[in-house]
Amino acid sequence: MRRFRRLKTGAPRGKGVVMSQGMGFELWLEFENWMPEPGDDPEDDFFNMIVTLASGKRYALNVWTFKLLERVVRARRFGDLQEFSNVGEAKHPLEREYLTTPDLVVSRLDGGLMWRIVAHLLDEWGGELSEQWECDPPLTEEELNEG
Repeated sequence: MRRFRRLKTGAPRGKGVVMSQGMGFELWLEFENWMPEPGDDPEDDFFNMIVTLASGKRYALNVWTFKLLERVVRARRFGDLQEFSNVGEAKHPLEREYLTTPDLVVSRLDGGLMWRIVAHLLDEWGGELSEQWECDPPLTEEELNEG
């Protein structure tokens, strides 16, 4: 598993080209914008997700799979951090006792599953997601050209 992935041919960097609409929200999934690599396991990976509500409110989430979380926890607790350089070496003994986690943990990278999860969360939480996930709207072309 690699930390950075190559975007699909024709996909502009920094802009999600795969965005679906429906059920009152748009969903951008990072894994729909990268080239699969040999050995990729949709049940053992991570990705970023952006949810945009019809109201314009946006949420950005870092999403891990259960299997990846399990491997990271084991590595963190028992010292096998070589493959998890982005998790960070535990430099203090206390750092083996905790882990700052992602925003959401799911069973696998699957667009249909993400749709169902987001729709369920919106239904359960009164039409909004966690305030911790809220982010600013994207810059307009005019704002991008100002500076």
